[in-house]
Amino acid sequence: MSYGPDQIDNDEDVDRTLRMMAISLIVACGLLIAALAMVLLAVLA
Repeated sequence: MSYGPDQIDNDEDVDRTLRMMAISLIVACGLLIAALAMVLLAVLA
C-alpha cells in the first residue's frame, strides 16, 4: 500500500460521498416523517 496524492484524493472523495449519503438519508427521513404527519392530520381532521 503506497500512500501517494492519489490515495489522499481517494480518501477525500470517500469522505465526501459518505457525507452526501448521510445528508440525503436525513432529508429522506425528514420527508417521510412530514408525509406521515400529513396523513395523520388528514385522518384525524
